[in-house]
Amino acid sequence: MVNELAAWSEQLAAAVEMAGQHVVALQNSNDTFAAGILWPHAQGAVVVTADHALHQQELRAVVLPDGREIAASVAGRDPGTDIAVLRLAEGVTAPALPQSQQAWKAGHLALAVGRSSEAGLTASMGIISVAAGHWRTWRGGQVDQMLRLDMGLYPGASGGLVVSAGHVLIGMATRGLSRVGSIALPFSTLSRVAEALVSGGRVVRGYLGVGLQPIALPQHLSQQKYASGHILVSVEPQGPAEQAGLMIGDILLAIEGQAIADTSGLMEFLDSGSVGKTLSVEILRGGHRQTVSVTVGARPGKD
Repeated sequence: MVNELAAWSEQLAAAVEMAGQHVVALQNSNDTFAAGILWPHAQGAVVVTADHALHQQELRAVVLPDGREIAASVAGRDPGTDIAVLRLAEGVTAPALPQSQQAWKAGHLALAVGRSSEAGLTASMGIISVAAGHWRTWRGGQVDQMLRLDMGLYPGASGGLVVSAGHVLIGMATRGLSRVGSIALPFSTLSRVAEALVSGGRVVRGYLGVGLQPIALPQHLSQQKYASGHILVSVEPQGPAEQAGLMIGDILLAIEGQAIADTSGLMEFLDSGSVGKTLSVEILRGGHRQTVSVTVGARPGKD
């Protein structure tokens, strides 16, 4: 039994050491640290990290696995998925990130690996407590799989790697997308968002330019397919909704024939591929139903 525990302990230590080849430390202006992933890219290695780890902080340096300190600048940020990309001031060779098609399940063991220039590698251990399908964050970003972690992250480990005991990379650790625990962002999401940030500095998402508030519907409508409605409490000047003729006080009922029960239902029509599409929007105005065509615009700003 003792030999088995010792062997398992060595296996865990080796998994942390393997992940550490890809994990860097980000030194911020207040001498705190976050972690990042040294990410291979055709334009040169970049660092992928958690966006919230850079919040209101001035980045001093990136500390590489070999101890070198390199200046870096922000190439792009996406608060929607809590992913940011840093461009290094010097050319660095990044080791290839081993990919896996393993299907993660609740109960799989997971290690969160971070780094600081003072302590070196750090590690926390727990399990994947939830492994579900794709989900939309409370900030509107689309994540390919929900991987909730039952573990406490070591201080500064957000932005680091999550790895299995079998040396398989699971994703990036972050505390920025859940108020009740940590999340592992899967590699498919990291790859998609990182590519967009390197090439364009942000992830382009669709928007209608309206502010919405849930509202109870008249009985004759609530008894039909409409579970609830959303009243327009604001309409941005020259935004897609205003250009389509929508006005404050209109009640949004459905888009493309699909009843909108909540704002997450609306966001399903406003992903990065929606910009330029024309949607059929059903509204209630003055007690009468109308259908309006709205062309989705690109959301301004960095989110």
